[in-house]
Amino acid sequence: MLLSGNIPGVMAALAVVIGMIFIVSKAARSTGLLKRVARQRGEPVIVVCESIALDRSRNLHLVRCGDREVMLLTGGSGDLVVGWHPASAGPAQ
Repeated sequence: MLLSGNIPGVMAALAVVIGMIFIVSKAARSTGLLKRVARQRGEPVIVVCESIALDRSRNLHLVRCGDREVMLLTGGSGDLVVGWHPASAGPAQ
């Protein structure tokens, strides 16, 4: 009974809170804050950059670990590390 007349106000407050959560998460991702916190804790930062299906059973993955990248061939009769190389500054143009 008390909230029946205040539903638009409650919905507006909920929208503001959700908007603030969205803005803070975007800011944390764009500034790299989450990666810095993980590195300060000593946790490795591992990211799967690309994955390509070669056939039914095998996949080729590009995985970034810190400032290096590794190519992994998975599936088939076993998994294989194709090679390590320094991380690139960005996509090739």
